[in-house]
Amino acid sequence: MASSQKSSAWKYFDKVNENTVKCKICAVQLNYHKSTTGMLTHLKAKHPSVTLATTEKERGPQQTAIASFAVRPRQCDNVRAEKTSALIANMVAKDMLPISFVEGEGFRELMKFVEPEYTVPARKTITTQL
Repeated sequence: MASSQKSSAWKYFDKVNENTVKCKICAVQLNYHKSTTGMLTHLKAKHPSVTLATTEKERGPQQTAIASFAVRPRQCDNVRAEKTSALIANMVAKDMLPISFVEGEGFRELMKFVEPEYTVPARKTITTQL
């Protein structure tokens, strides 16, 4: 394979002249215009058992999947959970909220949304942190 022929399609085609290539499998001749797209299309349509570009080096750089840009949910580890509990206790004290506030349905829904893996402590736990 010549250095200018990098596509794996060249394993299955010979260049007849500047504008024509010939399939080594079925001997059909295709127009060639400095692109292997037609050859690859031919191989996929007429010879589906042919495996193309099996290694990353043969495929070349690939486009990054959009899913890889999605934000991964973070884990609520012990350090984060303790900091969150301390901040809740601080909020109860600063805003002079009743300690039973931490057991309210609305507050628990909010915390479930903000930090899904965090377990809101009971009011007894908050009382010990005040």
